[in-house]
Amino acid sequence: MPIERSNELNELGWWSNWARLSWLSKRCYRLGSREFREPLFNHAGFLEAKKKPDELVKLAESKYLGEGVDPAFFLQRLPEYAHTKNLLLNRGYTVTDRFLVLRLAGATPKRFSGVTCRVVGTEKLDEWCETYLRAFYGELSLLKSVVASVKRALGEGRTRLVLASVRRKPAGTLAVYSR
Repeated sequence: MPIERSNELNELGWWSNWARLSWLSKRCYRLGSREFREPLFNHAGFLEAKKKPDELVKLAESKYLGEGVDPAFFLQRLPEYAHTKNLLLNRGYTVTDRFLVLRLAGATPKRFSGVTCRVVGTEKLDEWCETYLRAFYGELSLLKSVVASVKRALGEGRTRLVLASVRRKPAGTLAVYSR
């Protein structure tokens, strides 16, 4: 099932607080960041499959290479993206990750005792960002950049941050963003 365009645009809206979002066409986007160097923040993607994506692939590649960043593309795992996938594989790309989106189909799972979740704002921004960085990077060298990105997102008024704690110690984060 194709990703709903509104979900994809919502995700791009969130990440545009972390990286520059630009459009190579009406259906092809590009995220780029000098601070966050990994593919999550430096990739191109398509909102819809294109029969002939060759020129857009070349354009995205040239922009990334011009910035000294290895080009990366995010594709949906659908038959209509097979041509784009084959084009990229033939150009020397390899599949390095698979991204899954899971939706809860039934009742909300039972809550674990000792875990508290609360919506936080700027008063707990540093704590939220430190917890995020420890979970995803294991260290805090990007703290200043992450705080700036999340502060930008909060400033839009479309983001709610949730901080989970176990026995009063931060244990997890969640960002709820809506366009």
